[in-house]
Amino acid sequence: MDLYIKSLTGQIEMLTNYEVARKFSEDGKKQITVSITKTENNLHSFPLVINENILMYGEDQYVIKQHAESTVGKSTSINCTAVHKMFEDFNHNYIYEQITGTYSISSLLEFAAAGTGYSFIVDTTDLKSEISVENFGDGNTQNLFKTIQDLFGVEFDVRGTNIYIGKEVGDKTDYQFRYLLNIDGPQKEIDTSSLKTYIRAFGQKYSDGTYVAQTEYTSPLAAVYGIRHADPIRDDQISDNDTLLEQCKSTLTDSIEMFIKLTATEIKELGWKKVNRGDYVWCIIDPFDLFVYIRVVEIEDYSNKYKDAVYTFGAIKNDAKKIIANFNKSNKVISTVIDTTTKKVKDTALSSNVKSALSKANSISDIVGDITILPSWAQESLAYAVSKMYDSFTEINVKQPPYNLSGNSANEMAKLQSLFDLARDNGSVYLYFPEGIYGMSGYLRLYSNTFVRMHNKATIKRLGSGYKVFVNGELGNANYATGYNGEGNIHFVGGCIDCNAFENPLSAEKGTTAFDLSHGKNISFTGVEMKNNQNGHFVQVASCSNVLFNGCYIHDVNHLDSEYMNCEAIQIEVATDVSFPSFGGYDSTTSQNIRIIDCNFENLIRGIGTHGYPAAENGLPSIYCSDIVIERCQFKNIVDNAISLLAYKRVTVQNVHVEDIGGYALWTRYLYDSSIDKFSCDHTGKSGIYMQYSDDIEFGKLTLENTCENEGYSAIRLDNAHNNVFRNPVVKGSAHNWAFFATACENNRLYDYNFDIGIVGMIGGDSLPLSPSFSEIT
Repeated sequence: MDLYIKSLTGQIEMLTNYEVARKFSEDGKKQITVSITKTENNLHSFPLVINENILMYGEDQYVIKQHAESTVGKSTSINCTAVHKMFEDFNHNYIYEQITGTYSISSLLEFAAAGTGYSFIVDTTDLKSEISVENFGDGNTQNLFKTIQDLFGVEFDVRGTNIYIGKEVGDKTDYQFRYLLNIDGPQKEIDTSSLKTYIRAFGQKYSDGTYVAQTEYTSPLAAVYGIRHADPIRDDQISDNDTLLEQCKSTLTDSIEMFIKLTATEIKELGWKKVNRGDYVWCIIDPFDLFVYIRVVEIEDYSNKYKDAVYTFGAIKNDAKKIIANFNKSNKVISTVIDTTTKKVKDTALSSNVKSALSKANSISDIVGDITILPSWAQESLAYAVSKMYDSFTEINVKQPPYNLSGNSANEMAKLQSLFDLARDNGSVYLYFPEGIYGMSGYLRLYSNTFVRMHNKATIKRLGSGYKVFVNGELGNANYATGYNGEGNIHFVGGCIDCNAFENPLSAEKGTTAFDLSHGKNISFTGVEMKNNQNGHFVQVASCSNVLFNGCYIHDVNHLDSEYMNCEAIQIEVATDVSFPSFGGYDSTTSQNIRIIDCNFENLIRGIGTHGYPAAENGLPSIYCSDIVIERCQFKNIVDNAISLLAYKRVTVQNVHVEDIGGYALWTRYLYDSSIDKFSCDHTGKSGIYMQYSDDIEFGKLTLENTCENEGYSAIRLDNAHNNVFRNPVVKGSAHNWAFFATACENNRLYDYNFDIGIVGMIGGDSLPLSPSFSEIT
């Protein structure tokens, strides 16, 4: 966006040589910080950057309030901070009149902002229709506006001269901020500085000065931190104790808040619309053990398009129960958990003691722990607090009541499905599988907003004659979902999925799968082991978006049909009634934004890719799956191809090693606009790299050792491939040919290549000269 400066006299000039950081704060405030250096290009506008002048950025105007100038070599630079003009206008506008009576929010806003030129757009959903005021006015617009916010419990967002009002600003989205997918440098802070544990409240008075209603509320955290008094509530409109008590509970700051701050990357690449302050998003940070639907409370973005925006989420308030559980085990823990200087909970304490206590807590009695004698107010307060905290997030231990799974290898299919059905019935489910083997038959149906955490010695094991473990749709329903509106936001962390095809094989022509996924988005597998498949795919990713495999180990296939090779462990494809017959719809939705990071593939038929595609009349792909990343992965002992990239666009393969491969280390057909870098292989039956009908591929460092162990192949072979660049390829060992380029290839280039003495053929086949279409060798 362009940046302009407007003087108090009305002169407007465009600024150059600047950088802007714009912040949208939790309280609705907007400000920008501008850094600008004086150059020949901005001599006309640079002197206008002074206090009280107005910066125009996007649809908003900002008043410069802080200004600092410094030297830069022989020039000067200015750093200034400017606040949104609305706040200045409201601060300097005074309403001298007063009103008394019952008014709607729109009427009060119009009264308070008279003469400012701002318009209000009010969403009255869940707001009181009217409220009574007495002597409202006689103050500046900013203070009156804040009073209206408090009276009606609303938030606001200002854009230009329009102010949007509602119970909450922002939208509920299904966007997913996921560590190692689109998050850099997450930070968390846990704050107890505003913690209070006791509050008193007073309602209406009788004529003699005594109260019609008065009450008190003590937080369960008083058992840990002692009594910490909050300011009392005084509200002469409340005449009953129940209402007053509820106000106490809602007012008292008796939770320990955790805030998350992070830099989000690749927002545009993921196809998201703009994420705004107030929006709800999924935040998943595995090292913090954090899986939460949370609000964006602050955003800082930048004019520099290469600098990613920083988002702050908060506040996560369900940590009080963790602190209670931990403290009740021993009062001595206090000194190890609380930093007495900063009054903040030590992160190390939360990570070990507190989280350990949380994972063991399943009921109020678990959380109370050693406290067996409490006054009645404390028991009631504790029960209330725990129930409220569990409302927002409850992880179900599947071995505990009422589900009581045994984990002893028995078939517990009905109980398992009832657990996964909770996501359908309640809107979401968080499941924890302790150590054990959980048998199932048939298939398990997954629904949106399912979160599964498994002990590293927990296994879900296929039994019986079924051939699928999990599906995210209704088998046999050809019209189940379209686009990416199927069951999504599904996440598995840890544990093992055992297809059990060695102990419990099917007939030789059939295959098993661990996950059949179609038309879903925001799906992830972190640290999941998948093993013992038969013939088919471990995971079918058909017409899905935003899928992550992170740190997974996929291994061992019972290859009963030795002639059949179309068995990619992870298949990324377009759902058709042939390729994905499990369920539809079949609307040509492509798979996109698939990331496979830090995964190991071993003892398989094929590794990653696909073997079919929807074709146009000329036989070429009609659509392409796209934006696929394969990074820091290893493949070992693969019967056929390690990676098969068919009808894909914008694929990145980086830091991948392939070893002991019967087919091609990397095979491409109809692959476009992609990059392969730091790719190595050792011992392949066929070519190390084989490209067909693939254009505009950039190869970085390649190390191809002992390729072509079968006759008739080359370390690198291209057929009908164009505009591909190979930089620093190294060929070692027993390659039959160094590189072969068929005559249909054009404009392919090799730079700084290296090959062992004794490798025959070099460029071209055994007896073929260099193809004239091969344009450049350096």
